[in-house]
Amino acid sequence: MPQIGEIKIVADSQKKIWAACETCGKERWVQVSYGKPKSNYCLSCGVKRWYHKQPRTGENSPNWRGGKVQKVCQLCGKQYEVYPFEKETSKYCSLECLHKGWMGTRIGDKNNLWKGGKVSRTCKECGKEFEVFPYTIDLGYGDFCSNRCVMIYYRRQGKYRQSPNKVEQVIIDLISANNLPFRYSGNGDVWLGNRNPDFINVNGKKQVIELFGTYWHPVFDVANRTEHYKQYGFDCLVIWEDELKTPDKVIAKLKKYDRKQELPC
Repeated sequence: MPQIGEIKIVADSQKKIWAACETCGKERWVQVSYGKPKSNYCLSCGVKRWYHKQPRTGENSPNWRGGKVQKVCQLCGKQYEVYPFEKETSKYCSLECLHKGWMGTRIGDKNNLWKGGKVSRTCKECGKEFEVFPYTIDLGYGDFCSNRCVMIYYRRQGKYRQSPNKVEQVIIDLISANNLPFRYSGNGDVWLGNRNPDFINVNGKKQVIELFGTYWHPVFDVANRTEHYKQYGFDCLVIWEDELKTPDKVIAKLKKYDRKQELPC
């Protein structure tokens, strides 16, 4: 181990000296400045010494600028106090006034993007009237009232996929292997209102099957989809993507559904 006061030459002809910390006695290499150690303390002791010496609050703080100053809220007129460094930026006395004042300049005709409000449009798919902002039309959108109508319209135009995806293909294989009376109809050749079921019964029964992905469909979508097809006299069976991990249970579910009676007229 080096002796106290020993000096070594490091890169770029710099000198370091082996010295002991004045507080804890820890020995370490320290850079030489004018023939003396650049620091008399190790890193941890130096930080503690600096921190305890610094005045932290009030007029003893190095950031002290004479205390808080009075300002008037631009919204409610109430007087409040802020630090001098906040004087130029602070305009409101509370978060409530901030929200009302700042957001009020961004809504409606006070917005710098305001172009007269929403305009009426007619959906190209369902014919329903809806409203959009003019900038939406400027961007080339605003022809449909919902994403659902977008999908239906472009499926009719043949611009959406016509073949089953991997998960739907699993159902097709199960139906084919067990001679079940269902066929794939998710390519857009069967429509019930504005819905295109994934599978439909081929024996004349008013039965459809929908395949739901856990990520894309919330639980309450089952009831919505069932009620929709019920309007047209069709019964709906929903199969979740997770159920395909146990094909035997899916086959049993499909066979039971095939034996089910039709909805009463």
